[in-house]
Amino acid sequence: MADDNKTNKDAEKADNKNEDKPKIRNKKGDSSISHIVELSGGVQVDSTKRLAAMDVGPIEAYEGFGDKSGEQYFALVCEPDITPRVRASAAYQNISNPRLSSLVKRGVVYWPPARQERYMLVFQNNLGQSLSPADQKQALGLHQDIVLEKILEPLANCLLDFRDKEFFHGGIRASNLFNGGTANLESVMLGQALAAPSSFMQPVLYETIQRAMADPIARGRGRQCHDLYALGITLAVMLRSNDPMEGLSSADIIKHKLEVGSYAAVTGKDRFKGSILELLRGLLHDEDDQRWSVEEMQEWIDGQRLTPKQVIPRKKADRPLLFAGERYFQLEKLAMDLEVNPTETKRIIDEGDLEQWLVRSMNNEELNEHLTEMIAVVRNNGQGAGYQDRLVSVLSMVLDPAAPIRYKGLHMNPEGIGTALSQCMAKKQDVSVFADLLSQGIPMQWIKEQLKAGIESGIFPQNFEMCARFLRKPHLGLGIERCLYQLNPESHCLSEKLEKHHVLSAEELLIALDNACKGGMAPALFIDRHIAAFLSAQDANYIDDLLPMLNAQEYHKRIVANLRCFANIQRRDKIGALPHLAKAFAELMPTVYKRYHDQEIREKMQKQVGKLAAAGDLVKMIEEVDSPAVANKDFKAFKLAMYDHKVLSAEHAELARQLENKKTFGLSAGRQIAALISCGLAGFVILGLTFSNFF
Repeated sequence: MADDNKTNKDAEKADNKNEDKPKIRNKKGDSSISHIVELSGGVQVDSTKRLAAMDVGPIEAYEGFGDKSGEQYFALVCEPDITPRVRASAAYQNISNPRLSSLVKRGVVYWPPARQERYMLVFQNNLGQSLSPADQKQALGLHQDIVLEKILEPLANCLLDFRDKEFFHGGIRASNLFNGGTANLESVMLGQALAAPSSFMQPVLYETIQRAMADPIARGRGRQCHDLYALGITLAVMLRSNDPMEGLSSADIIKHKLEVGSYAAVTGKDRFKGSILELLRGLLHDEDDQRWSVEEMQEWIDGQRLTPKQVIPRKKADRPLLFAGERYFQLEKLAMDLEVNPTETKRIIDEGDLEQWLVRSMNNEELNEHLTEMIAVVRNNGQGAGYQDRLVSVLSMVLDPAAPIRYKGLHMNPEGIGTALSQCMAKKQDVSVFADLLSQGIPMQWIKEQLKAGIESGIFPQNFEMCARFLRKPHLGLGIERCLYQLNPESHCLSEKLEKHHVLSAEELLIALDNACKGGMAPALFIDRHIAAFLSAQDANYIDDLLPMLNAQEYHKRIVANLRCFANIQRRDKIGALPHLAKAFAELMPTVYKRYHDQEIREKMQKQVGKLAAAGDLVKMIEEVDSPAVANKDFKAFKLAMYDHKVLSAEHAELARQLENKKTFGLSAGRQIAALISCGLAGFVILGLTFSNFF
């Protein structure tokens, strides 16, 4: 798994480096800001010309054009709180299919109306008009032959291409089909679904029962079996003359599907003839692993008649369970509504109503035993604040393991937690519910329930185990921010210092900070909680070894750690000069100089750093101010000076002691000197007498 994570990070880093680097003509802070955004290849986007018909929910579309005559594009300008599918966009660009609008450009641009950077997707504008606008009745009543020939076959070819590129579309629906500019459906086109997380714009009707239960922002990465289900719903909408679920709420649509099955819920009173029934039953099977594959669908199109797998009706109780005034016969419906009334949920457990219903009416002793075991675990973890929320969450996943996590009003598939957390943080909302969810291991429990129920989730638990560890030590580089970038690697950095920027890589981070410093950012420590977590998730080698220094109390250590981190990035990613960022660091350096004792070293270092800052070279700056050799030399010289000072201080103290008695001061030393002189003179006399006697 570690190798897989490394591979994914390397692929993401390479993808970010291959992002279209648009040539921005307009400049921030200019009173005459141009409304034209100019990208490479002669592609331009006019920020004053909305194409409202091409909007994707909250994501607005604008008119684009090229240098060549007749080139028409539309650009989707992504919202800061909605994570676009950056990786999927790379796969989409490699798909060549005439029924898909080509993705011409993608990347980060400076968007004049917002006065900040945004992620932009530019498509060829050849879709035409929608076949079924979302605000119209979802029942077109088209002839079966037209639907099969003009809609099914081209979409089947698209799905085959998606399979080959391992691409999940997540936006197959009637309102996302276009006429390609023709009036007779000769060139039906499939719209994109890249500007927001997977299935974010899909109505509940087009999602499988389990994915429909999740919040749109948190449905998580889908698979082709989910695209096939959406295709089945789309075909039924095109064929049927009545909408049996018109006016129903999202929750009611899900419950209706649970009650009668997706096929019956979608077709309603319409009666289709011929082999189309096989196709719809095959595509609308409510079990993912029993649904037709794209190969089976293609075989049916080629004329082979296949028998759809038999749908096993969901088990219903012999007698209902009364809960909050409603009668429940199905586990799945009960699991959906437990959160509506946590107090009532606690009551049916404490008074034994749920146990009695499971054993006597559902005849499921095994489920009751497992439920009793899980309730005991929740109780043992404490019945104080949050007990009912934990109880509801665990009870819900035990009763319906295939459903998403339900916790304090959030409904999330584990793969969608990251995108939901990203949106919450971008909107500056309270994220404590996410911290509770991850620290208490609720996603891990969900995975265990999936395995116990024999459901293949395809989700690895390592990410959630890491997040629980991150939350135990809420230091810089850890905490809930680190969880965000671990669970949503496509999120841009949400640091307040980058509020006007859309940073997707370490390289872009340094360039953005350099631009910010050019615009007058006051010198300060750059690495905050978000930047530290973002860089750690991007590549641990950038920053993880520096986290102790970044969390240190000493200010100079934090300055050095900031500079060394950015120098690592500049060196490894081969980034050019960063003069404005370097200058900002140079202004912080006096605090670092003070740790050196030698005045000459300080002055020399300050002079050299000034030259390097002008050149924008962070690598040489950190070598200058944090050189082990210079620090060692300075320390040895200081240690020697301290020793000399100690000796001189001791001598001074002794002299001071002797001066305390001025009458005797110097007598002892004088006597010693006189004795020495006497000894010397005596020696000379003796030597002279001896010499005279012998010669």
